[in-house]
Amino acid sequence: MHSLLSRRDLLRLGAAAAGACTLPRQNPGRADSVILLWLDGGPSALETFDPRPEAPSPLRPPVPAIPTTVPGLRVSAALPRMARRMHRLVLLRAVSHTEHSHERACHLLLTGRNLEHGRAAPSLLELTARRFRSAGQAPAAACVGRAEFACGFAGGPLLSPAPLVGAAPAGQRAHFGRTAVGNGCLAALALVRAGARFVAVGQPGWDAHTEGAAATLRQLAQELDRALAALLDGLEEHGLLERTLVVCTGEFGRAPRLNPLGGRDHWPAAGFALLAGAGTPGGRVVGRVGADGWPAEQPVSPQELTATVCARLGLDAGLAAEPIRGI
Repeated sequence: MHSLLSRRDLLRLGAAAAGACTLPRQNPGRADSVILLWLDGGPSALETFDPRPEAPSPLRPPVPAIPTTVPGLRVSAALPRMARRMHRLVLLRAVSHTEHSHERACHLLLTGRNLEHGRAAPSLLELTARRFRSAGQAPAAACVGRAEFACGFAGGPLLSPAPLVGAAPAGQRAHFGRTAVGNGCLAALALVRAGARFVAVGQPGWDAHTEGAAATLRQLAQELDRALAALLDGLEEHGLLERTLVVCTGEFGRAPRLNPLGGRDHWPAAGFALLAGAGTPGGRVVGRVGADGWPAEQPVSPQELTATVCARLGLDAGLAAEPIRGI
């Protein structure tokens, strides 16, 4: 069950973050902290990081693709800030599984295990809370903001970002964007600066099945673009990017064809994930998805993604899967 920290606790966290000093890295290649940016509902790769401009017109998204700082890699025009930062990230284009329901897919991505008989396995946040003690006022693991489909499995205290965001300068708040995901990412930065080990930030709204989906996805992508770019910049500014693994993903992808209502249905065959920081080799693309939406090269399983996060943070989830090679 989630617990809420008091406003006084959160204000103390903001003060701790403001006075935090940057410590030297002890274990190169390992993460001291993880920030999971959870795109709740299942993000569309076509409207974000894999627009597939070479696809036939019925399968091509309405938003044009733009070049990035990685040669040959294009992203949605809704992501101009991230286009200028892709050399700092790894893009996993084909995170593939078979779970079509939000509940089961969220559980799989957050635990690395299938949901068996309704019994939830320990999530990454719960494993972190067991492994590490709280650092001062900062909880070892926490969720920030709302993630409708994932919050039942995430674990950790549920924090309102408002007190942490309110303690930040106005210019910094504007840099992150005055949106739910912007506030969540700004709060996550403050928590990691104060010593938190795992922070999950939710961006709800990606479950776009119906009319108006194109406008919804474009707006979500634009909000994500500002917030994620600012988070990466903030971590780097404070000397924390080399010590913090940033993961951006959701429970599954979206279908390559629009449904009769003009939206995109669930597509677990090919979701995506972004990774940055903590020794992650930037500018890499792993996997390829064909115009038909099916993985064509190097699919990655949720178990491998979870094993990668666990290996970076020093968690033992008891998974049989190995971490993703080369990242």
